[in-house]
Amino acid sequence: MSPNRPTPGQRATDTESAPLAGRFGSNAVAGGMEIALTILLFVLIGLGLDTWLGTRPLFMIVLFLFAAVGSFARTKLIYDAEMDRLEAERIAKRDHQRGERPVPEADAA
Repeated sequence: MSPNRPTPGQRATDTESAPLAGRFGSNAVAGGMEIALTILLFVLIGLGLDTWLGTRPLFMIVLFLFAAVGSFARTKLIYDAEMDRLEAERIAKRDHQRGERPVPEADAA
């Protein structure tokens, strides 16, 4: 059996069952709630501003779009960073298995 796979009586750990889950790991629901609550908070702030200034629904729409674009851009950046890290780990593991030494990066002097 593979060393990364649990034996039949064992339960899989988070890293074995979801290796690409990213920053949130097995707690992806928390990431979704973070996005939803951020958008809701900005919509409520926009609604409050619209009520106060009498401009309904201008600020609510603008702040909704701001929060949605910002949340999804942040999620994309986190995803890209995690994929880069995993790719570097995969290459390092492959090179180690081949017996190759990693090539040092040139100093940015």
